[in-house]
Amino acid sequence: MPSVRLLLFDVSTFSIVVFFLFFYPRERKYLKDFPFLKQFLLFFAIACFSLAVNCFRLTLPETLISSLYLIRLGIYLSFTAVCFSLCKAKIIPVHILKVYLLGLGSAVAILGIVQLFLYPSLRNLYYLGWDEHLNRAFGSFFDPGYFGFLLSIHSLVGVDLIMKAKKRIIQYIYIGMTGICFLGVILSHARSAYLAFIVGFIVLFGLRKGVKFLLISLIFIAVVIALFSLSPQEGIRLNRITSSWARIESWQHALTIFKDHPLFGVGYNSYRYAQRDYGFLDNGWETSHAGAGSDSSFLLVAATMGIVGIGSFLYLWGSILLRSYREKHWLILSAVTAVLVNSFFINSLFYSWVLFILGFILAFSFCDVNRKE
Repeated sequence: MPSVRLLLFDVSTFSIVVFFLFFYPRERKYLKDFPFLKQFLLFFAIACFSLAVNCFRLTLPETLISSLYLIRLGIYLSFTAVCFSLCKAKIIPVHILKVYLLGLGSAVAILGIVQLFLYPSLRNLYYLGWDEHLNRAFGSFFDPGYFGFLLSIHSLVGVDLIMKAKKRIIQYIYIGMTGICFLGVILSHARSAYLAFIVGFIVLFGLRKGVKFLLISLIFIAVVIALFSLSPQEGIRLNRITSSWARIESWQHALTIFKDHPLFGVGYNSYRYAQRDYGFLDNGWETSHAGAGSDSSFLLVAATMGIVGIGSFLYLWGSILLRSYREKHWLILSAVTAVLVNSFFINSLFYSWVLFILGFILAFSFCDVNRKE
């Protein structure tokens, strides 16, 4: 039976939600003003229903484990609404949150860069199910894909702060911190992170500064990435093949499961058990880090929640993108676009850190509909 990993990060997020409910009773009135509350509740309800209708093919412990991760999803959705309420009540200044996110990203990047020089490989943890990731920055995440992608979002926050800074000295500080985050992205050698950052940068920078500045910046970014990727090592080369075939195989598994369970899927977060039953996982299915998810968040939702679930999923993110564009909230538009692009290659849309960061950005982007970015 797979173990349940209780992360300090999840406990802290839950504590913030509980603290808000008990100690900020007057601010609770803003929860109903959260612009995507209906979409959040719809997706969560369908996730619950998909698991409920699939209980018959799961054992009681398997159902309970899947339910715990359903609670975890509810916590992060609630966290976003709580952050919105605190920003709406002006208890947490928006600018402070942005600086916090950039500072957090800089610290994560520095730790990853130090790790690259002191601990360049996870070979000694291969028996625990981790890949080697030789000469790639992975930080405390043990996965360069997630490490690089998270820093790409932090980098986008930094670009936003740079463009809005009024004092030159403050702007230089933001440039330095953003540069550290971007260096972490490059040293992760994660192609999905590169693509996510470039797409997000096009949305954030191109819509504000025009085509000329955008092209110059993109050429610079492309040259830097190419220079850092000039290596005969398979795990670093941009045109590496091994990981690409593994990702395609992961997509095929998800599509096979979705084809057999098209309406409501196999149940939220019961994907590991479905892969076991289909024979996609070997004897180490209980501990496999790739067993519980697919290398695509969209295919994972389709396989576990079916057509109904993927419909509500697209409705949620489509609503966010459309409203962001209409109200010119460029940062959240660029961040969500980057996440959606990245989620085609790794299961980033259900990763704790991603949900945490997106929760912050969603909250302060829409806490004042009259604010112009």
